[in-house]
Amino acid sequence: MKKAMLVLALTSGSWLQGQVERPSGFDNSSRNVISGTDIRLLPASKIRIEPEVPTSEMPKIKLDFSTPTYNWETSKYLIKVDPDIVKESNLDSVYLSNYARLGGGNNGHLLGELFLSNRPNGQWSYNLSALHLQGNTPKNNQMIGQTRLQMNGARYFENSSLNANLFYNRDQHTFYNPFDTTVNESDSTLVGDLARNGKIAQHYGIHIDYLFLEKRNMPEIKWLNTAQMFQTNAGHEELEANSTLKFLSRSKKFSLFGDLAFTYFDYQTQKGTDFAFRAQQLFVDFNPKIQFFHKPSNLDAQIGINLTYNQHSTQESNALKVNPFVYVEKGISDLGMKLYGGIDGGLRKTSLRRIHEMMPYYGLQDTILNTYDQINGYLGIKGKISENSLFHIDFGGNTVANMLMFAQVSDTSDRNLNDYKLRPLRAVYRDISSIYFRAGAEYLLGDQLKFLANIKITNFGADNQILHIPSMEYQAKLSYKPIEDIKIELGAQGVGRRYDQVLDNMNRLKETEVEGFMDVFARIDYRFIGKGRIWIQGSNLLNQKYQYWNGYQVWGTTIMGGISLGLF
Repeated sequence: MKKAMLVLALTSGSWLQGQVERPSGFDNSSRNVISGTDIRLLPASKIRIEPEVPTSEMPKIKLDFSTPTYNWETSKYLIKVDPDIVKESNLDSVYLSNYARLGGGNNGHLLGELFLSNRPNGQWSYNLSALHLQGNTPKNNQMIGQTRLQMNGARYFENSSLNANLFYNRDQHTFYNPFDTTVNESDSTLVGDLARNGKIAQHYGIHIDYLFLEKRNMPEIKWLNTAQMFQTNAGHEELEANSTLKFLSRSKKFSLFGDLAFTYFDYQTQKGTDFAFRAQQLFVDFNPKIQFFHKPSNLDAQIGINLTYNQHSTQESNALKVNPFVYVEKGISDLGMKLYGGIDGGLRKTSLRRIHEMMPYYGLQDTILNTYDQINGYLGIKGKISENSLFHIDFGGNTVANMLMFAQVSDTSDRNLNDYKLRPLRAVYRDISSIYFRAGAEYLLGDQLKFLANIKITNFGADNQILHIPSMEYQAKLSYKPIEDIKIELGAQGVGRRYDQVLDNMNRLKETEVEGFMDVFARIDYRFIGKGRIWIQGSNLLNQKYQYWNGYQVWGTTIMGGISLGLF
């Protein structure tokens, strides 16, 4: 058990985020349907490199159906460079090597990362990580800069652990499509600063977590605490504090689990100006669930409620939201397949930080409304096609109030900062209903070849005005290891057309189409001397001039390469 906790602490490495952000889109799939690896569509214009400790030497196929929420962590192009793993027979642990990464590429991309940690033992582990990525194409006014700093330490006891984490994140994005890039240097307003320097966001805070493992008749307890601050040069400031108590108690035929969470927000927009606005929110979430399982019939059922109390200092709303949670999974004898289905719903928390991580090009003062999943239902089948292949097919639908979207113009009175030479996107909230169909498959040929493909089609109905959310997403990727030290990946992914809302010459709202796209990407990793890797990757290899957000064109073909070295 100590080994599991040590691995968990060591894998809390840095994130590398880059290039143009994309909308993760409205994912109306079900909650916690299948555990495993997230197979959401991954935009090929992004890059993320993070340390990873595999749980097994043998490759496994895993599928995951994520919760029906926005991916508040902005979706990135997921490419992993695995640091070396040194197994020491005299320690009940896995040692993650200290390492450094250096890289660069066209479009002004530079990458540097450092990860340092102790050799963990039965009592202590700690690490320090620092990462910086930047890119710049002045001709197109495209510039990003992202910095991540993190210190982590853990103390292990016989049946529990205490973990603390300090972090600091800084992001900078220029506005790609200003009306006029000429800015008066003496303009000291918030928008003048945005026009000159782009949007600069800082996010810092502390996590303190306590874990008590199950022991005899005592349940497993996790107490998670976070205090964090989010600030931008656009006058945004947000304090968020959270304390969550998770519990799990198991017996032979059922498990009782859930969580009780308290979350507090205090946020301001246009701070320091005559238009400053401040508000507070309090959330109390209680989500108890009970799980029944019957092995002879291969039946697994979970029943519970999602209960949220919300108090807002400036808005009147129904303070208490109660939604049922039901999930049933039934194995099909001798076929290696399972039928599953369920219903759920709940209140999503919206905040300035979450909006920024999803779409950083928003204006000075956007309305903050919480999205409410009134009901979500789904039904599907998953399982093995053969011993080395898996598939999933599911469909479902839901009804959502205050669905968060983004548009160039929110209404006819919205001048969208025209006088200040910027075109930020604005938050728009709509009540919508939708149905979806999704299918996917993975195929594994020994340790050398892996292929996956998936597609999702969503029908929002003719009465729903959907902005910047695609009705179709698809992905296909091939991974090949010709020899042990070389890994090659090749893939393509894309989305269908989307829509934005703008003003015409008569000051009337109208929709404009944002074209769909297909992005082709590739990567090669070569491991040498057992202590390092050389990697090169390319994204948007067809050099398509597409856009995730209307007016913010992605970078052209981007080639990056570098080296990763174990230090000591």
